[in-house]
Order: sequence, then structure tokens, then C-alpha cells
Amino acid sequence: MNSSFFVIGKVVNETLRLGNVVRFLHRKAIKDVRYKGYDIPRGWKVLPVVSAVNMDPSLFDQPHQFNPWRWQGNSKSGSLEKGRNNWMPFGGGSRMCTGSDLAKLEIGVFIHHLVLNCNWQLAEPDPPLAYPFVDFPKGLPIKAQIHTLI
Repeated sequence: MNSSFFVIGKVVNETLRLGNVVRFLHRKAIKDVRYKGYDIPRGWKVLPVVSAVNMDPSLFDQPHQFNPWRWQGNSKSGSLEKGRNNWMPFGGGSRMCTGSDLAKLEIGVFIHHLVLNCNWQLAEPDPPLAYPFVDFPKGLPIKAQIHTLI
């Protein structure tokens, strides 16, 4: 496999960390829980904010900065650590999205072809709102022009 595709894998991970589609999950407490001084009774609806995990400075150095290289090491900078829910763009646990690997592969192939075959730019200025999740109020329109050989 081409080494540039491994770089794209890092770009995909970082893109999903900053702008993941799943911002929060709907869950129900299966038992009584005490968390940070608050009682959550069994049966109550719980709304974990996944994007807040992805932006947690105790898990990711400079969490608001786009840095694909954070995914190459084993440090706090952002590597995936087995058994920890410190990166959750597809949810987590037994209800994690079963298509996550296929989705990451498709995103990577799309980015690979977009970067190699097109010149692209923002269609209009649209600064993101970055916390607790990245949001573009108007979407993120881009202009792409396919490279020509002539």
C-alpha cells in the first residue's frame, strides 16, 4: 500500500476527531450512578457529548488544532489506546457503528482522489464554530476543479 495512504488515515482520524458527525448519543442509565457529585437514577436518559471527549485537553494536546501527526505516536497527543474511549466519532462499546472501518476507508479514498486530482478552495468564507464541536452554520461549500493535462 502506498505510504501516502497511511498519511491519509491520520488525516481521516483527525478530521473525524474535530468534526465528527455524531455529536452526542442517547442512552439510558442501566443502574444508579453517582458522577462528580450528581446522582443519575437508573432509567434516566443520559446524553453523553461525544464531541467533548474528542476536544478534551487531558486527552489531546492542543485539541482545537488540526494535527494529523498526533495519530502516529503513543503519547497524550491523540493515539488510539486500546480499551479507552478517548476517540469516539462512531460511538463506542457494544453500540459502536459496525460500518466504521468501511466509512473511514471510503473517506480516505475520497480525500486521496480529491487531493491528487483537484484544485479546491472554499466557495465563500465560513469560519467554523469550534467548541464543544466543530460546526459550520452554512455547511462548508467548496469549489473543486479537476486537474487537466493540457
